[in-house]
Amino acid sequence: MWSIGVVKELIPSRDGLIRSVMLKVPNGNIINRAIQCLRPIELRETLDEDIEIENPEPIQEPEEDPNPLILEPELDPTV
Repeated sequence: MWSIGVVKELIPSRDGLIRSVMLKVPNGNIINRAIQCLRPIELRETLDEDIEIENPEPIQEPEEDPNPLILEPELDPTV
């Protein structure tokens, strides 16, 4: 049986990518799970039109790498 939880914290790995999260499960425990084990669900939420978000954080676009990694083709060792 699948249990439902709320993501409380994203945990970056050494390379900076998010690979696990801290989840709060219905019994109140907080557990660590790999993101491969998670399945997103869609929730409908009704928002009150009177609610205003104060000072929303601007969305930052990722910057292009000025020195992109260029991979050379592998050489065939049988040649």
